[in-house]
Amino acid sequence: MARPILKKLARDTGESASLYLREGNNRLVFAREEGTQNIRYSVAEGTKLPIHTGAGGKVILAFSSEKVKRSIIKSGKLPRFTSHTITDPRELKAELAKVRSSGYAFSQAERDPDAASIAAPVFDHENRLVGALGIAGPVSRFKDSKIIDYKRQVLEAASELSRRLGWNTG
Repeated sequence: MARPILKKLARDTGESASLYLREGNNRLVFAREEGTQNIRYSVAEGTKLPIHTGAGGKVILAFSSEKVKRSIIKSGKLPRFTSHTITDPRELKAELAKVRSSGYAFSQAERDPDAASIAAPVFDHENRLVGALGIAGPVSRFKDSKIIDYKRQVLEAASELSRRLGWNTG
């Protein structure tokens, strides 16, 4: 169900689109469609990434149960990848509250100094978090006006996949 939505999102934004699922204390690149830009952020399906970095990881954490959040934050395993990586548990908790409140996450240079991403949650028919759907690309293309448009497109794509999984906002 996700593949056509990811393809459309990658085509419409030009950025690579991915669906991430939580796997233990990581996020798994479950499905991916490459963007159309010549220079793009690339990561293979099946790759495990740290859950505390990047928009997809922050969305998964923000919309996970308190038990899951506590387990990951208290694990002491919040390694730094760049100067923008959040490694302080209090700062991460505050960021996750912001993500949950806004309904999406934005990341810039948190895991890779040249990558930016935007992601939103995907829910199932029981309003349970399935994962995060998002786009990623070079920091240079994620500027203010583009971020607004990208955010809208990511939120629409995540909502569409959620609806296809039976999610009902009412």
